Amino acid sequence: MHQWGMVIVQSKKFHNMNDKISSLIPKARVAIKKYMVNNDNKVSSEFKGYISSFGASVIQSGLLPSLSFYTDVSKVKGEATPGQKRNKMLKALLYIISDIGNDPLLFYVMEEACDIANRDNVRMASRSIPYSAFNKDKLDLLEDEIMDAAIALKLALRTFIIDDSK
Repeated sequence: MHQWGMVIVQSKKFHNMNDKISSLIPKARVAIKKYMVNNDNKVSSEFKGYISSFGASVIQSGLLPSLSFYTDVSKVKGEATPGQKRNKMLKALLYIISDIGNDPLLFYVMEEACDIANRDNVRMASRSIPYSAFNKDKLDLLEDEIMDAAIALKLALRTFIIDDSK
């Protein structure tokens, strides 16, 4: 194939990806308002860091380990912990890809990608499900969807006032 033909194919691929992400930005704005905006109609600056590091974490560690880390919701009396704030970001991502938003994204991914007979038992058996029970193609598709949603969330976040006060 001529080298220019390859450039045109790649360009079309990126154009389609940009269309997909662009179409998710309005929904990402709704998700930010629903899960990340504080009482002053601002977004905590921590969310900027969480969403920025999420993509790198997925690329470096994989989808399931990254979701496990970001799902950590250990509680400290009185104030929201970093784990709780990271979990809000995951709820926003789940809302963007599925309209659900209140379920942990980790469980959603596990239920969608698991090839065991009874998916209702995925949550209860989540500690003992072997990695081989997951459909790699489904995991890859979910990873692509979540990464697109994360990019849309990061772009939509730029349209909100960031609260830098602690």
